[in-house]
Amino acid sequence: MTGVGERCQFDGQEADGTCGGAAVIAVVVGCVHEHLIILSACQYHVEDVAHDEADCQPCLDAGEPSCAVALVGEFSGDGHA
Repeated sequence: MTGVGERCQFDGQEADGTCGGAAVIAVVVGCVHEHLIILSACQYHVEDVAHDEADCQPCLDAGEPSCAVALVGEFSGDGHA
């Protein structure tokens, strides 16, 4: 997973529940509840993460109140962040 050439995996309006936009990067994001997630992201969602405007999906799924994710790093595809 490099993100480039893939579809954005952040929440959105696609039938599968994802954004579906053209991904530009694979990012590692995390929240204060220690969730770490690797996702392909479009430019729009990269900006959301940078501005603390993207929510942690595992927290939302668990019924937690809104919990912002922060950028931990870029995922290089070789197993290293």
